[in-house]
Amino acid sequence: MREINTLAVARTVYSQCESFVDEIHYEIIRVFGDAVESNESIPTEHFLSLVEIAVNIIWKRRRKPEDIAIFQSVLADDLSAYRLRDIGDGFQVFLVDNKHLHTEIVDRTFELTRIVEFESAQRDYAQAWMHFSRGDLGDALVNAQKSFESAAKVIIKRVDPNSTPENLQTSQLVPLLVQNDIIPQRLNHMTTQLVQMFQNSGTLRNAPGSGHGSIDLASAEASAALLGLRMTGTFVCFLAERWEQLRPPTRRRAQR
Repeated sequence: MREINTLAVARTVYSQCESFVDEIHYEIIRVFGDAVESNESIPTEHFLSLVEIAVNIIWKRRRKPEDIAIFQSVLADDLSAYRLRDIGDGFQVFLVDNKHLHTEIVDRTFELTRIVEFESAQRDYAQAWMHFSRGDLGDALVNAQKSFESAAKVIIKRVDPNSTPENLQTSQLVPLLVQNDIIPQRLNHMTTQLVQMFQNSGTLRNAPGSGHGSIDLASAEASAALLGLRMTGTFVCFLAERWEQLRPPTRRRAQR
């Protein structure tokens, strides 16, 4: 709260300082009611949502990247690290369990999915990490699957404009990715494993002690969900790169 009070100040057109702490306070109360004010300690997910509210209002009013860096330092501790990510229409908090893997897979995926055509894939992937950070493991994989499907449909349509992949599911999209040489035949077994992981998302959702707001990165269920998110990030990254490489085949003009 100290950081929020410090940063919630903006200069007006007359170069005067104007505090917008009340604006942040109003939005927090609108979302949580009096629950935040009446308790000295609040659940982790409430705290993270509170940070998201404050960060987005402060960013809207100040537009200073250094503000985001300050809040990022507040979110880190010895046991886990949360990271603020710009998802296009605001900031969300994501749980990062391994900084190197997060940089190599997740950051690269979000960078590539800035391609306009991959907007839906990016949105679903962001939702997947949001669910994971809040312990909703099954829902995390469901959104990861949506992200993969969105990316697959975009690139299949690019390579074969006459195709209609819009209503197809993962198990139907994968053969088309191989058939169109988007994914090499020799890597087909990797996509099969990803499909199987998506199919088991319901098991994670119903597993005791997981998928209902609890966060336990030491559990087998959480590790499996994290593997799915990483694999999805790798594949979406690959499909986005292939999208940039491939072009619809040029049709030759008929000989007269």
